Order: sequence, then structure tokens, then C-alpha cells
Amino acid sequence: MNLNIEENYPQAIQKWKEEIADTYDSFAKNKDFDLDLDFYVFQSSVQFAPPLLMIGANPGEGKSYSEFNKSNNRDRRTANDLGYDSNQFLANQQWHSRSLCNLFSGEKLLPMFENAVITNVAYFNTSNFVELKRRKSAREAINFSRKCNKELINILQPKNIILLGKVPLDELRIFFDEPEIPILKTRDEKTILIRQTSINGIPTFCIHHPSRNTEFNTGENLEIKKKKLEQIL
Repeated sequence: MNLNIEENYPQAIQKWKEEIADTYDSFAKNKDFDLDLDFYVFQSSVQFAPPLLMIGANPGEGKSYSEFNKSNNRDRRTANDLGYDSNQFLANQQWHSRSLCNLFSGEKLLPMFENAVITNVAYFNTSNFVELKRRKSAREAINFSRKCNKELINILQPKNIILLGKVPLDELRIFFDEPEIPILKTRDEKTILIRQTSINGIPTFCIHHPSRNTEFNTGENLEIKKKKLEQIL
């Protein structure tokens, strides 16, 4: 590992957070953008060289940024107010995250999951990604966030990247070193359970979104995914 990257990590991640906070604050306050939505980046603590960097679509809910700021007696979110200090999937079973917690359980995978950095393709809160995309100027914000995800990978230097569902697979495909390939399918060979590629040489795996596609996140399909991940991570 490049020691200079690790030494420069504190300054690099702080500068990255400041750009996110400033740009998203500008997006949310621009009355021409229809993006008066609260935002945050991390659903976990953040550290250099995590065992996993997990990337979903965007945070849930749909809080108004202006109203949230007013209710919290503040003008804006800052670089030091962009997320949580612990794994929110483990802390909030009501997030429909039980399948992900079950997948990343056991002697090998649970410690990796506990120390994962968890983020999203885009950082605005909406009920789902489609609802975000309907907003005026959403594509500008999504494209900015996509660039920031690539920069985050360069800063964090994760050991592995896990893409949670089709949205991060589609949005981040432009950064893949090579086209993704299926490495695990259902027993009937009809559905892909895990795809693999790499970003900057970092092993990258795409699995079904944990809060949807119940058939592929429970039972035998969950068990064979878990076994495969234990082998390759």
C-alpha cells in the first residue's frame, strides 16, 4: 500500500467532505433545481482501507432541507455533519436490512460488515431513486455524486467494493476496469446472484438490493451467496 496515500488520508477525506457539503448545500438551496431535500453521505463510520466499501442508491425518506435546518436551528449541513458513527444497517433492523445482516454474518463476514464504510450513489433523501431522478436538475446532482464516489474510492482504498443493487451497478459502470461477469447464479441458472468486476484494481461485487427481491435475499439463495462471499472476500 502506498504510505503517502495513508499519510494524506485525513486531509484528503476532509477536503472531500467539504466539497460535498458545499456543493449539496448549493444544490438544495437553488430554487431553480427543485432539490430542497436533506442529504447525508455515510451510513457508517469512515476509515482508511476498510474491508468493505458498500454503495447503495440513496438515503431513504424525503425531508426538506430548509425545514430540517430550521427545526435544528442551523443554516446548513457542514463537512462534519454528513453521516453516522456506526453501521446503520446493524443498528436499524427496521430499514428492511435483515437480509443484508444475515448475509454478512458469521465468523468471517460479520467483522468485515461491522467495519464497512457504507455510502450511496447519490446523497439526497428520497423515498427511492426513481423519485430523485424525477426532480429537476437531479441528473446534475447524480453526476456530481458519481464523480465523488470515484474520488472516495481513491481516498479510502477499500479492500473490496460491494454494490447494493442495480442503481449503483448502472451508475458506476463507467468506472469498471472491465465488464462485470456473473460468478454466482440461482440453482436454475436463470438469475444472477453475484456479479464481479473491479474499480482501480479493487475487487467489486454487485448483489441484489437488500430491501427488495425477497426471493434472491432469503433461503437457499441467501445461503449460497453467503458461502460464495466467504470464499472470495
